[in-house]
Amino acid sequence: MAIVSIILGIILVICGFSTLFTPLIAFLGLSTLLAMVLLIWSIITVIGCASVKAYGPNFVLSIIGIIIAFFLMASPAASFVTDTIILILVAIFSVARGIISIIFSIKSIKEAKGKGAALGIISGILLVLVGGFCLSEPLFGAALLGVMVAFFIIFTGFDLITIGSFVEGES
Repeated sequence: MAIVSIILGIILVICGFSTLFTPLIAFLGLSTLLAMVLLIWSIITVIGCASVKAYGPNFVLSIIGIIIAFFLMASPAASFVTDTIILILVAIFSVARGIISIIFSIKSIKEAKGKGAALGIISGILLVLVGGFCLSEPLFGAALLGVMVAFFIIFTGFDLITIGSFVEGES
């Protein structure tokens, strides 16, 4: 199992660096990734429900999930809309998180005598600026999300290599 982890880790690192140089393509693939996760989760849930003969709401929602997953994978328009919604939600979350960070940091000036408040204010301002810029310049936001996906893939690959090496060292 350790060798499989190492091989998968190496593949992910290579794919991650490839994705890093094509961030817009990575952004456009987010809906496909979401669709595959939804499909796998829904199939597992349907099998689990069928094995215990529980054909209630969870079963029905899983069947709907399978249909939505296939629709997302088959329809470029649906994929683009989904990717755009993901971008908007991440941008709004960034702005909200930045505002919360600024407010929390300003409040902590009184309570913690200013320790770490400047860093919290700076990071909050940066989050608000990046989120706002992503909302006003969607192409930038798409590229930024693509880069974030690339780093996630790279670090996941490194994690798998580390885990595989650790397990290999144990045996």
